[in-house]
Amino acid sequence: MRVVVTGGGTGGHIYPALAIAKGLQERRPESQILYVGGKGGMEEDLVPKAGLPAVFLPARGIVGKSPSQRVKGMALAARGLTRAMAILREFKPQVVVGTGGYVSGPVVLAAVLLRIPAALQEQNVVPGFTNRILSPWVGRVFLPAEEGRRHFPARARCLVTGNPLRPEILAANREDARRVLGLSPQDVFGVIFAGSRGSSTLNEIFMQALPQLLELPSLRLLWATGTQHFAAIQGRIRVAGGEKLEVKSYIDAMEIPLAAADFAITRAGATTLSELAALGVPGILIPSPYVAHNEQEGNARPLVQSGAAVMIRERELTPEKLVAEVAGLVKDPERRKAMAKAALQKARPRALDDILQEVEKLAGGQKG
Repeated sequence: MRVVVTGGGTGGHIYPALAIAKGLQERRPESQILYVGGKGGMEEDLVPKAGLPAVFLPARGIVGKSPSQRVKGMALAARGLTRAMAILREFKPQVVVGTGGYVSGPVVLAAVLLRIPAALQEQNVVPGFTNRILSPWVGRVFLPAEEGRRHFPARARCLVTGNPLRPEILAANREDARRVLGLSPQDVFGVIFAGSRGSSTLNEIFMQALPQLLELPSLRLLWATGTQHFAAIQGRIRVAGGEKLEVKSYIDAMEIPLAAADFAITRAGATTLSELAALGVPGILIPSPYVAHNEQEGNARPLVQSGAAVMIRERELTPEKLVAEVAGLVKDPERRKAMAKAALQKARPRALDDILQEVEKLAGGQKG
């Protein structure tokens, strides 16, 4: 098989694309995979590290931008479309899979125009602009949950699969992970992170809550601040915490702390929530209010309604409220167990396999 995978800008689009690419390579070692990403996005770093051949196109957002920025974004999209068509003509893929982000639109549109079978993978319950517009023209649209179907046109060929996860997440083992991190059976371990780039707002709330959090018995914390915030945060807490607190800029092997975690405090990005469900991790979710269509609240609701997580809107978040939620979990192991069980019931561990089967059908010219 010859396959183009495209998506970028943030980890939420990149990691599902990498999971699909790696999954295809494992199922069909003879496959040739080309990743098409955007210049300036995280994919320029992550994709080469994953060992995939890649090309990077200029890409910029349009939705929610000023008129001048929209004009520049549309001009870049036109250039990206021309370049994408050239790439597809040269590489001759049997199928193109887009996972969203600014670069995904021109590449999937190029596939449609060239009559190359294409599929879209939407991570969020409330879909992004690119996937929603392109959905009627592709062979399959993979959805994270049934709640997402109503946001697409009736003619879109939607299939609920869940979000594809990296094999490392699915293979992670709680006992092994806790041993690697040096956690005792009595330790209550929490992971704090706010997406790949971090959040200055959440970091400040965490900073103010930290003295009270560190007083909670048995609690140990791992806090990923985001690269751009790390130096400032580290400087403010360098004499606090001791063994109870570890601060990092970014967590490369996230499967280890998540598998070991008794709870996570995080945003409500789609991939993150799928990982929490797969590993049975209770969540304290603080959806980002800065994303289009308020999509993170939509992502959080199924977990909250099932009892797997609690949600605090950022405008309602205070250090006191955060401490109260964490203290409630630390002091109530039965509640943590119930939340973990509810999370596992929302997991879709076969998501990647189901997506890959459909991609193979499209590549073979079969209709799903």
